[in-house]
Amino acid sequence: MDRDWPGEGVTAYRGQGNCEWGLSPTFLRRLRQFSIGEEMALLVERKSLEEFQKQAHLHLSHSILAGLGNPIVWWAVMQHHGAPTRLLDWCESIYVAAYFACTSEPECDGAVWVVHKGRVASWMRQTHGDGAKQPNLQKEYERHYRKAGAPHILEFISTTRQTERMIAQQGCFSISRNILADHKEILSQVAGHDERSVFKIIIPASVKVFFLRKLRTMNITANSLFPGLDGLARSVDELMQVTGEHVTNPQVGLVDFEE
Repeated sequence: MDRDWPGEGVTAYRGQGNCEWGLSPTFLRRLRQFSIGEEMALLVERKSLEEFQKQAHLHLSHSILAGLGNPIVWWAVMQHHGAPTRLLDWCESIYVAAYFACTSEPECDGAVWVVHKGRVASWMRQTHGDGAKQPNLQKEYERHYRKAGAPHILEFISTTRQTERMIAQQGCFSISRNILADHKEILSQVAGHDERSVFKIIIPASVKVFFLRKLRTMNITANSLFPGLDGLARSVDELMQVTGEHVTNPQVGLVDFEE
């Protein structure tokens, strides 16, 4: 590729099994099913958080609970365990993102979204001025994230309280101040002014299994990204896929892809 490739940590990556998918958090996709407005969306979000907090102590260790301060940290834990939130998952490794782009929708072209976090933050400051400054989440959460009509400011965050899986996947999140904002729409605006800040790499469906074979040689498998017995089971399934593809199509294992 003829791009100035930013370093790891500077960039966020998101792998998706279908290149036609957008960049909408699960919470937003749920709300769209019912045509809910901002005020009601904020209420649903608050009630969802309260419900999770009421019973989290039954399932989380005291050490994890002790580190859950502001609601955004709680959202990260909720997101990790499958609850819909306004957060959108990203990671800081292009190889991990490629894995997620290749493990679903085998008949569709996949995609890896690449976002230069610093360039996005710079555009937010230019567009929104002081309002785009990172708020103190302990003191200013309500003012910046709990208001109807909040600006469409997109931020990339990571939490200090990370689970074993989040560490393995080098995870981070994007979050919008406006609860109903579509992350793709915001990033498209940024890309319109700075095309090097946001772009998408297409992974053809025909090479997904080949990519998984290559990633296995780098120990990027379900077993390493999803610590525990479930991850091991998923890794066995992946091994069957790549082995079966190689048996039926030996040429797949001989191709050598380069950028």
